[in-house]
Amino acid sequence: MTKIPKIEIKEVYVPKIRLWEVQPPILDIIYKPVVDIPGCVDAHRNNLTGLINEDELGTYQACGTFDIPSFEPLKYNPANFTYTAPAEQQEQQQEQPPQQQPEIPLKKKDEKLEIPPCPSNKEQKIGDFRNDKKLERVIGYERGQNGIECITLYEDVPFISQYIPSFKQFTGV
Repeated sequence: MTKIPKIEIKEVYVPKIRLWEVQPPILDIIYKPVVDIPGCVDAHRNNLTGLINEDELGTYQACGTFDIPSFEPLKYNPANFTYTAPAEQQEQQQEQPPQQQPEIPLKKKDEKLEIPPCPSNKEQKIGDFRNDKKLERVIGYERGQNGIECITLYEDVPFISQYIPSFKQFTGV
């Protein structure tokens, strides 16, 4: 019989993956405070915290990027409060101008509506081109919806007709 070899299972090795921590850059000199709180903070231009309340010209407010408003309460001292009587209110009466009825003009029954001829003498004749480019040709006229306006009707001209003259024009001397 043959000898059965010894079966060995190698140790499973899982390498550790190093996590890289991202740190924000640290500056040696920071002139203005970094504000990460909602609202605003009083600061001095030279970073002197002792001068914030004393130097009004060098003090400014640094606000964070938050949308939360800040509130500075009123300085209320009951000992310095001065009591005053309420002011008398004067009644104001607004005078309205007298309203007048606008005069409505009466319709004139004698007035006749003149309808101009369609087409007028100034319009292009049927068969004329609209312009020098010869892209459209006049095919007729019609009245508008109001019955007075004269609208010119056009048709597109084929490409060949734009550049090649008709047979009569071509053979004429």
